[in-house]
Amino acid sequence: MTKMTENVDAETAVKTVVGRLLDKDAIDDIRVTWAEDQIGEPALFVSVRLTKGHKRPSGAQTIELLTAMKAALLDIDDERFPYLSYSAPGDELAEDTRESA
Repeated sequence: MTKMTENVDAETAVKTVVGRLLDKDAIDDIRVTWAEDQIGEPALFVSVRLTKGHKRPSGAQTIELLTAMKAALLDIDDERFPYLSYSAPGDELAEDTRESA
């Protein structure tokens, strides 16, 4: 299997799980990228953009999502870990307002 096919299969598996476990009306977009994690291991980074007015999933829902995504990846012989993040309209990046020395 080529790396591109592997990534497409992983993206499909992860998006299917997210779509199944979260309220479809709450999902604006799902983005999956692949890169090395902080210790250099291959990983998937899953970013779920929520629609306006929907709350972030609870800790229990997030654990359920991570567990289901990992199982779906293992089902296709993909051992990468899925890192999950959420964003929503109105989220702002932190700004460093300190003066430089």
